[in-house]
Amino acid sequence: MIVNVVSFTVPFPPDYGGAIDVFYKLKALSELGLKVILHCYTYRDRTVKKELEDICFKVHYYERDLNPVFLFSKLPYIVRSRSNSRLIENLLGNEYPILFEGLHTTYPLYTGLLKGRKIIVRTHNVEHKYYAALAQSESNLLRRLYFKLESLKLKRYESVLNNVDSIAAISPNDLDYFQKYSTNVFLVTPFHPFDRLDVKKGSGDYILIHADLSVTENVKSTIWLIDNVLKRVKHNVVIAGKSPQQVLYDKSKGVSNIQIINDPNRAQMDELIQNAHINITHSLNSQGFKLKLLYSLFKGRHCLCNREVVQNTGLEKLCNVADSADDYVGLINLLMYKKFEETSILERESLLGRFSNAWQAEVLVKYLLG
Repeated sequence: MIVNVVSFTVPFPPDYGGAIDVFYKLKALSELGLKVILHCYTYRDRTVKKELEDICFKVHYYERDLNPVFLFSKLPYIVRSRSNSRLIENLLGNEYPILFEGLHTTYPLYTGLLKGRKIIVRTHNVEHKYYAALAQSESNLLRRLYFKLESLKLKRYESVLNNVDSIAAISPNDLDYFQKYSTNVFLVTPFHPFDRLDVKKGSGDYILIHADLSVTENVKSTIWLIDNVLKRVKHNVVIAGKSPQQVLYDKSKGVSNIQIINDPNRAQMDELIQNAHINITHSLNSQGFKLKLLYSLFKGRHCLCNREVVQNTGLEKLCNVADSADDYVGLINLLMYKKFEETSILERESLLGRFSNAWQAEVLVKYLLG
């Protein structure tokens, strides 16, 4: 069976949340025997990648048009900048089902030219809520204005989902939200790089915080942890991630137990997660599904997070949940002296099966081909 997948970016390398989800989804669909015609957008450093040809039947590339005049469109910029007539022609050139990755890619649906087609939209967030949260986190006035306007446009544009067969929500909270647009809303949690649980027993000697540290929201979350939690504990702390902003170095200056690791590669990050005694996943909002949480559970020892990260995911039993800075400090001081035992690994194995790529791909295929 052949399906169209329309991705908001070139999903290789899989080096951030959205690209990771799309790339490993393509891989899992291919392993189930589906032939995928991938349509994806090039921009900035996301360029043509031959590696995608190994897992896809065909790959079509479209240049995302980043013309600033689209900021004044009634459509959200993330949608208007991906409007492409050649994409529409290619989709109309076959009769195969279409999976749109994110609201970003749904301009062809907005045109009304795809009536009668089998269409699923995979939502990665409630986008207007996500952009509203970005606006709250942003200190730059112009960027904050952009996020606020984009949030308003996305809320209005979201009604395009009335025209789809099904919606694949990324989290239980999102599933509940999107039921107002379709009676066929189903849950497909994020795809990820892990084929199996790979966790070490015993103890480590440091706490790890890992994130894309070029993203303002993640930076603010990490600053909160430094100011309210990490300065209050004596244990070694490693903060690792993509392109850490200078403010993180400034905040941790003079705090002797904090080390920042800039741009670790995949192997280095896996090693950091595995060897840590505690992996902290913290967020200032509950939007979407935090892929960092799955990384910590598939690879790490004790998982410590706040309620915004884990609530309604089905993973609550596997995490130590902190509701305040005092909770974080108390749980850190408790867990650092608690070995990670075989019983905890077995409990994870029993619960993480339904978060495997194979499981999620089978659910998705049922709706694509049903």
